[in-house]
Amino acid sequence: MRLTYCAILSLTILAGAVSAPAYSQDKEGRWAVGFHAGGNLWLNGYNSRAAGAGGGFTLRYGVSDAFSAGLVTGLEVLKSKEDPPFTGTSLNYLKVNAIPLSLVGWFSLSPGKTINPYYYMGLGVFFYQRETTDGGQSVFLPDKKYRSSLHLPAGIGVETLLSKNLLCTVDLGYGLLDSHVEVPGAGRVSWYATARVGVTFLLGTGTAEEKLRKREAAEAGVRWAKQIAEERRAKQIAEEKRLKDLPRAADPPPGDSVLSRPAVADDPPDPPAMPLPSPRVSPGGTPLLLEKGKSLILKGVNFEMNRAALTSDSEPFLTAVLKALLASPDIEVLIVGHTDLAGSRDFNQSLSFHRAQAVFTWLVKRGISAKRLMVAGKGADQPIADNVTVQGRTANRRIELRVLK
Repeated sequence: MRLTYCAILSLTILAGAVSAPAYSQDKEGRWAVGFHAGGNLWLNGYNSRAAGAGGGFTLRYGVSDAFSAGLVTGLEVLKSKEDPPFTGTSLNYLKVNAIPLSLVGWFSLSPGKTINPYYYMGLGVFFYQRETTDGGQSVFLPDKKYRSSLHLPAGIGVETLLSKNLLCTVDLGYGLLDSHVEVPGAGRVSWYATARVGVTFLLGTGTAEEKLRKREAAEAGVRWAKQIAEERRAKQIAEEKRLKDLPRAADPPPGDSVLSRPAVADDPPDPPAMPLPSPRVSPGGTPLLLEKGKSLILKGVNFEMNRAALTSDSEPFLTAVLKALLASPDIEVLIVGHTDLAGSRDFNQSLSFHRAQAVFTWLVKRGISAKRLMVAGKGADQPIADNVTVQGRTANRRIELRVLK
């Protein structure tokens, strides 16, 4: 009867779980603590059965979404009856108080899904003491001392997410025991069936959620950069259209090669530049030349390992870029960051963008208008050398300056 009630309760909880909001299970890389309760039926050499109660505690780790391993322990009360009593004795009832302790593996059949069937199996020890009654008094056979038996648990079940970090579990199983758990002479078969309902709490953050967070952060950075670029381009088009509609300035006298750009009230000139430091090293020994529609690799602009922090030896090369931009105030550039193939795609995408942004910040702080600069990160998608050799990877880690037409 108790097993029937347990089955009805299990179906009720499972039905409620199915109607709960749908989440995806994310167990890989997470610890889980579970509690379960239910009933059991001891199948042995006695001729009558009696249901017993049981409950337990689980501690497991998600090796992957498909496999978890851990420890299971708890309490089991196994009961049996013999009617009539054994020949030559008055023994007609036996109860076993037990503490099972097993190492168990759980195998998911629908890993990552909201509702996940599974099966489990394990190996452990079954600590027990025998108890009977004699004249209404409890008697321990042969004494209260706990003895041990081999314990082989196995079973099937279903688990579903009630919330992001809470699982409901329902399972049917059995535990195989040594025959000497029974009173000698009662029979040789010794195992018990179980029906359980429980909850499991998932701790920490799973691998899938960590990957999702990194991907979302990288995608947000790309969207932000794209939005900024589109806004700047829209302003540039509007400005070009407005300037085109202005009255044309008089042509300069013959032989005068200096052309002036009309000043516009809402387009202030670049702020005054800070005093330029004398570079210790000049890239290539000649000033940089920025030509519209062409690209330039900034050799010598370096960063700390796996960071977007500029190294001190980058200063002379950035100063050369600064001078070139100041010398060509009508030039607008796109600063593009690139990485090698080491690391994940999301990490490289984010790193390349932030490195390009570091160059952008360095130039703006020294007087270059932010309106003239745009930023993008390409990660490892556009290599210029192989990613097998050290030299190739070094060449792929670069900052590129694309002069806009």
